[in-house]
Amino acid sequence: MKAKIVIILLITLLTCLMLLPGCTSKEELECNALVEEQIEQIGSLEIQVNDLQNQASSLNSTLESKEVYIEELLKQQQKQEEQEQKSETAKLEISFSLNPITSREERYCWRVILTEVNGVGVKLDELIYTLLKCESTGSYFISSNKIYDSSEIKNMFSSLNSSYLLPYTRVYSNFCISSIADHIVVITITGTDENDNKIEALGEADLLYQW
Repeated sequence: MKAKIVIILLITLLTCLMLLPGCTSKEELECNALVEEQIEQIGSLEIQVNDLQNQASSLNSTLESKEVYIEELLKQQQKQEEQEQKSETAKLEISFSLNPITSREERYCWRVILTEVNGVGVKLDELIYTLLKCESTGSYFISSNKIYDSSEIKNMFSSLNSSYLLPYTRVYSNFCISSIADHIVVITITGTDENDNKIEALGEADLLYQW
């Protein structure tokens, strides 16, 4: 638009020069040549401007396409990460503060340590506390077996506000027994992780009586 306005002004200027009384034929030719040269330059500039505008439009279109492509990739990556997270299963580890557990004044006391190590939370459903006794033949039998539900587990372990064990969390519970006849203690814990996978962990320690 600006180029067209400039052309019109130059034509008007040429017309005015032609109408001036002192403008000879030679001067008119020089003026016409100058105006034509300016018109050609303006036309060339207008073509260059149009080319640059077309290139800018093409570049904007390419950038928009890339942004849409990147956004789609990010959505797919997020979806894949969510699916992978849902496919993960919690892992519980049970350990003891002592193993073997030695007696003191005809009592065994120890600490059970429960840890989630795979980054998935678990609702603790049941804890089975078992004592095994060794017969003279070398075989073992259950001398005591206690089962605790989720509400009792919450009260047994420190730092548990509910029966839900957070990812990468460690809690502990203290145990004591006065029996000196048992030889092995076994702790079994079952639960359901946040991806609805059934979880089970088992830990055991030897009971060593000191005379």
